[in-house]
Amino acid sequence: MGNNGNKYKETLPNTPTIRRRKKTQFTCKVIKDPSKILPEYITLTLTPDSFEIFNVFPKKESLTFSYYDIDRLGSFFLIVKINQKKFVFECGNSNLICSELSIYINQIIADLQKKKKKKEKQGIK
Repeated sequence: MGNNGNKYKETLPNTPTIRRRKKTQFTCKVIKDPSKILPEYITLTLTPDSFEIFNVFPKKESLTFSYYDIDRLGSFFLIVKINQKKFVFECGNSNLICSELSIYINQIIADLQKKKKKKEKQGIK
């Protein structure tokens, strides 16, 4: 999981991709954000071989995830909530993906918070 510019990439384990040109976008409201990192709304884009979450962090960075067969997602519904500085994803029948996203994004938020605290400490000195 490297950071190349403004993109974070994560591949789900054992997940073959498909070759359709379907693209679906959802706007998700952030219900609670004690970390003060997220905007009020984020945009999730599903494509045949990846998902991207836009505007997750300042400067309109995006997260890209590979995932298996979009047909298995069925009707995909996602609510983003932050509780105690953690993401909780609630969605239809795509719990594996929600779990992977939750783990990955929570790690990114933890890293951002560490950087923010480090900058604040440097600013105080």
